[in-house]
Amino acid sequence: MNRDIFVLDIETTSLLGSVLGGKVLEIGIARVSLDTGKVYPEYSQIVSQDLTNDEKACWCFQNTDLTPQDVESSPVGPAKAAMDLYLRYRDCLFTSYNVTFDFYKYLNNEPYNFRPFMAPDIMQLVSDDYNSGLYLKAQEAYTMFCGHDNPAGLPDGKERHRALDDAIAEGWILLRAYQDDDNIAIQYDDAIDNWRGNRD
Repeated sequence: MNRDIFVLDIETTSLLGSVLGGKVLEIGIARVSLDTGKVYPEYSQIVSQDLTNDEKACWCFQNTDLTPQDVESSPVGPAKAAMDLYLRYRDCLFTSYNVTFDFYKYLNNEPYNFRPFMAPDIMQLVSDDYNSGLYLKAQEAYTMFCGHDNPAGLPDGKERHRALDDAIAEGWILLRAYQDDDNIAIQYDDAIDNWRGNRD
């Protein structure tokens, strides 16, 4: 059986979460293969939303090449995106670089209700083992682990803040930390064993 961990990233209108009115604009998923030592693109979807004028001026649209027009014209709304996630990934093992934000504030809630098997938060493990528990931004972690060879192919090694690109970069952070740190490797190996046990 393979040893894959799926890394999810989202772009949103707000940091506050869906319960407080935030909307998911884009979902990206990368697959980390611990067997091959590579990260693969898996899923990328712009999610259709009706945007207010304030939402059209949110950070994501000001700092990336994603546009309000891209979002409003997408043929895939939240309900369809939720069904895609369920049908494709309901039995997979997931994490992200900030599980609290991506899952607890957004995708665990309506309308997605996406609650897959979870592996440890990449951000938490990397911050604990490499920065004395102090929060490391994804860009900082990527530069630390991947700055010498830029395996995700980021322009100038910098995050694009598009969901799939960030998921791939965060997947490489997970993989390099797994390869570099026995404590992190044990925690992800344990998560895989637990996931397999829950599926049997």
